[in-house]
Parts: sequence; C-alpha cells; structure tokens
Amino acid sequence: MMIMFGAGGTGGHISPALSIARELIANDCKVCFVGNKNSLESKMCAESGLSFLPIYVQKLYRKITIAHLAFPYHLINSTFSVCKYIRQYRPDLVFCTGGFVSGPVAIAAIITKTPLYFHESNSFPGITIRLLGRYAKQIFTASDSVSRFFPAHKTTKVGIPINAAITTPHPFDPAAFGMSQTAPKLLIVGGSQGSLAINKTIDHIVPDLLNDGYEVFWQTGKSSYDLYSQKYSNTKGVFIFGFSQDLPTFYQNSTLAIARAGAMTISELEAVKLPAILIPLPTSAENHQYHNAVEQQQKGLAVLLEQKSLTPATLRELIRHLNDNHDEFVNRLNSLPENKSVTRIVSILLPNHNEARNITC
Repeated sequence: MMIMFGAGGTGGHISPALSIARELIANDCKVCFVGNKNSLESKMCAESGLSFLPIYVQKLYRKITIAHLAFPYHLINSTFSVCKYIRQYRPDLVFCTGGFVSGPVAIAAIITKTPLYFHESNSFPGITIRLLGRYAKQIFTASDSVSRFFPAHKTTKVGIPINAAITTPHPFDPAAFGMSQTAPKLLIVGGSQGSLAINKTIDHIVPDLLNDGYEVFWQTGKSSYDLYSQKYSNTKGVFIFGFSQDLPTFYQNSTLAIARAGAMTISELEAVKLPAILIPLPTSAENHQYHNAVEQQQKGLAVLLEQKSLTPATLRELIRHLNDNHDEFVNRLNSLPENKSVTRIVSILLPNHNEARNITC
C-alpha cells in the first residue's frame, strides 16, 4: 500500500504527518511526501529518511501584495506536478494536514479520483480544508468545534498525532544543563524561529524567576540565540537553546510552560501533563492560535495571555497563578484520555484501501 502526504509550511502541519507515516511504515506500507523544495518539510523528511517529491507552491498572504499575482500560476503548475507524481507512484490514498502546501496535493487527488483524507489540528479549520474538505472521504479532527464546518458523517475526532518521543521516558541529568536536581523548571517554547515578543519579556523577568526559585529552559529560536546565549552564558539555572533534540526531556522535567498556541505544541503539553501560559501568535492564519488557546482555557488546561497584553508584570502574575493552582491544572490534564491519534487514524486507513485503482490525469 502506498500513501502520499501533502504536508508543509510549519512544523504543526509536518510533524503529525510524520508520526502517521512512521506508523504506516511499521505496518508495511510505503509513503512519500510532497512539499516545497528547500523547505522545512524537505529538511524534516530528509532527517527521517522519507521519500520527498518537490513542488513550488506559494502561500496566500493576509495582506495585499504583488506576490499574489503569481499565486494562480504556481498553484496550477504545482497541481499538475502532483498529478504526474500520482500517475508515477500510484498512491492508494492521499493524506493532507492542511496549510498552503496541501492545496495542490489535495486538488490533484480530486482530479485523479484518488481517495483524499484530511487531518485538521486546529480549533478553527484553515482555508485549504474549508474549501476542499467536501471532496474528502474522511476528515480527522482534534476538536469538536471543527466538526460544525463539515457533514457529520465525514468527520472523526481523533486528537493530534504526536511523536512517541515526547512521552517516552528519557534520562535527565540536570547538571548537564547547569541546573539543580530539586528546583522547579520553567519551559519557554517560542518555536524554532523563536518569538521576539516572548524573548524580550522573559529577558526582563529572568532575575525575578531565579529569585523565585525557578530554573529556565528557554528556546529563543535561531534569530535570538546568539544574543541571549551570550548574555546568560554564565548564569546558573538558565539553559538557552535555539533547537534541541533534548526538547522531549525538557517537556518531561518541567513544572510550567510558556508557549505559543500552535496545535502541535498544545498536544505535546497535554501529553506530558504540563500546565501552560499560552501566548497565541497574533498573525497566525485565521487567528487559529487564539481559538486554540481559548479552547484550552475553557477546559481549564492552560491560561490565555494575548500578546497585546504581554508585559513582564502580566506574565509574572500568570506564572504565580499557575504555580498557586498547579495541582488543579495537573489533575485536569491527568483526566484527559491517552493520545492514541496515530493508531486510530492508521486503523481507519488500512482496511479501506487494498484494491488497485485506475488513475486518470
């Protein structure tokens, strides 16, 4: 059985697809990924040893820009490229995880009558899935709020596929990161690119956090790493990183987190039962991070802090709130069912696609 994935643009779109792909491979399936050349998805697929088929598709920007004039050309050209890939590799199904990269992949699946599946991680579906979801055989969702956009018989709530490494126990030596054994750890996750707004605010309150007894795992992102790693190079209890393979270890050994509100980040926080302050990226597509954070706050699993309200004072106040109510947040997180999204999705995909198809393009 061959499955073609359309996933790219952000880690939140790519990581779930990679997790599903690994499980499919474990079940003797073949997989291939379609995405932009020299992109995050091409890098992550190469690191995972997965077949990658390049296209060039342009995202739709939310502001008016001359770049939009090239969008139709790139969309049509990339769609025909995917049609050729489908004719060559003959996938039994196409699986897309949303985002602009999924657009031409999904359209090519529709044109070639290849069974199409979507997974929507966010609480508010993106434009690709909203426009093309009607043609999908099944839409897997992470949130009940997404289901209202599609026919009930097409949606299945499964949660968000996560990398098993997030919950697999890892040995932890605090001294290797300049930390103590007993101090509570605060994890700041601004994403691989980092967040200037979050970084500047954390920079203001680091002395206060250390005085309060916290130690800090701080993902500054690539752009700010040099600045803050030099500034805090001799500060005990602060570990600065741009990206680290030890991130699962940091998740598992932290007491609280400060993070953006991407669906993947939220799913990982839930998996390791980590209370968090969620600061949505205000420029996220369809403002989906805000909707994600609102839903988590309503469930009592995290607290929302909009970036426009982010100051050293408001952040410290919410850290105290999470600390004072830590047990209540952890109890609610512990009441969540185990994340079995990957196995549920694969168990639905495999029994339904075992017959050869005729492909027209």
